[in-house]
Amino acid sequence: MIWFSRIVGGLPLKPSPKIRGLAFSITAFLWSAALVMLQEFLSSSVLYMYFMERQGGQTLHPFSRTTDFAITLHVVSLQVTVAVVFFSSARKYPRLVDVLDTLERVYRDHQCKTSEVKVTVKLWGICTIALTLATIAAIITPSLEHGVFSVRELLIVLDFVFMSLLNCSEVSLFVHFTHVTHIIAKCFRMVNARIRKELISNVIERMHMNNTLPDVDFTRANRTVLSRSKELRTLMNTYWMLCDAVHQANVFYCDQLMAVIFTSFVHVTITFYYCFLNLTDGKVISFTTEGARVLNHIFYVFVLMNSSTDVTNSADETEVLICKFMNKDLDPILKKQLEGFLLQLPHHNARFSALGYFPINNETLTAMAGAVTTYLVILIQFQLQPSST
Repeated sequence: MIWFSRIVGGLPLKPSPKIRGLAFSITAFLWSAALVMLQEFLSSSVLYMYFMERQGGQTLHPFSRTTDFAITLHVVSLQVTVAVVFFSSARKYPRLVDVLDTLERVYRDHQCKTSEVKVTVKLWGICTIALTLATIAAIITPSLEHGVFSVRELLIVLDFVFMSLLNCSEVSLFVHFTHVTHIIAKCFRMVNARIRKELISNVIERMHMNNTLPDVDFTRANRTVLSRSKELRTLMNTYWMLCDAVHQANVFYCDQLMAVIFTSFVHVTITFYYCFLNLTDGKVISFTTEGARVLNHIFYVFVLMNSSTDVTNSADETEVLICKFMNKDLDPILKKQLEGFLLQLPHHNARFSALGYFPINNETLTAMAGAVTTYLVILIQFQLQPSST
């Protein structure tokens, strides 16, 4: 994950054998800075050439001024995301290091296996690469068949390639955010499973004591209760550590998530708009390509939201689990310990948000879908307005 993010310019970090963790890498920072400047320059050049062609009466996308606005917003939103991801990662990287150190400590203390990158992340990466190559092939193939490759068609290919370079920051954030949230959610589920195991064992022991009271060894029973109380205290401390890890991760990711969600919203809206334009013009191949890009953007947002929701749901399961056992026959020491834990829960939440403006969860997808529909209708109305007058 770290090496991939360094290659695409996402994180200025490197493995450090001395501290057995991650450390700041000046080489990765300079590489990321150079890549960001290159992306910003190339995308600005593409936008400049587009408007120069527009003024000359020739444009790469000859639709309307609404299309000009859509293309400008598309490029600018990507440029903002690239800048936000770079500066935020360079400024807040100690937060991410703390999160990964906390998770490593939890894995080590509880003897868990390390987690690999989720299959959905790999699938999204494969689909993105395949879509990029297929789009370039769809642009180049007709020219190769006629033996002609004009300057205009070359600019179209370069336009697409440069715009794809801007997505490197989004890809990097996608990989390490989903990886980190997957590990945190897995740790929360591990804590829940062990708490459930301890409480079930105590309920069974209490039932056994009630059925065979004269033969009970109270000294041994008290030692068992104290042992379970100590184990529960350890698990509760682990839970607080994970909540703190979520808080630190949210501080690191909040502004990046804000930029990425806004850019994804723009991408989905504009790509749907392109689909409409290609459909009205009868361009089947372009319509299919834009449709695939829409699905790619939707999948990107869905996995981001679902990863955050998975963390929140895994953390909230602990409260539900403990409340179910509070009505059972637990040892008074354990019950008092659980009551104290429940009283502290409202002061700790495991939730991600975009700078506090809105939560990053599956419910936001519904609001986002409604906003995309609204702005898509507005764009289509502006597109149809000249023809109606």
